[in-house]
Amino acid sequence: MTAAMHIVLHLMLCTATVHGAAPVRAVHVELDTRIGSTVVDRDFPVSGDNPFDTIVDLDAPRGEFLLEVDEAKSTCGATQFVVLLPEANRSISMKLTPRGAQASMRSPMLFDGTTPLGFDYAEPTVVLVDGKVACNQPVGDLVTIESQTENDSDSYYVSIFGFTPQNAVPPNLALRLTDNADEYHYVRMNIPLALGQGWPDTANFNVTQDIIDYVVDKPENTYLCPKLYRTRVTG
Repeated sequence: MTAAMHIVLHLMLCTATVHGAAPVRAVHVELDTRIGSTVVDRDFPVSGDNPFDTIVDLDAPRGEFLLEVDEAKSTCGATQFVVLLPEANRSISMKLTPRGAQASMRSPMLFDGTTPLGFDYAEPTVVLVDGKVACNQPVGDLVTIESQTENDSDSYYVSIFGFTPQNAVPPNLALRLTDNADEYHYVRMNIPLALGQGWPDTANFNVTQDIIDYVVDKPENTYLCPKLYRTRVTG
């Protein structure tokens, strides 16, 4: 049997923006796979008295899913693609809004990976470096992207929805790590950015102890190109 991962949903409910609205006691959660099977489809009680951060706890297997959350007796909800890593519990933040007021859903590229325990300060995320920047050169101004990052104690998750090109040269993906002096290190990911329609492509890039040790004595704000990691891309 596949082990279940624990998910904690942090929800900003529609009632958070409506003065005097009745409190929400439950939300409906649905978790669907790429092949159309449903692994979660039920109502969950909410906990907490703060509608800006209402907590829902559930369990689900590892994998890539389309997550849909809807307020009971309401047209408010939220939808996003998520990845659940094996043996890594996950926190997910979602803002519920009226369904009729939502823009059409876009398909991001998803990035995920594990991180060593005790290195929370590293706060891994994925950025785009100008394609003209060579290895071991200063990164300069990053390419502007639309993205979302969530860091847990032992893993990280990034969704990239789009970017604004700086020039005709395709940008390069890089893992950005924060050191204990609050400065940044940029590690080449050597993965093509794939944005499209439908189910997203996903890329796994684990932050290992080897990577942490590698960057510790390297110059900050520099495009680093080590050969000490493994990646996995699915689509």
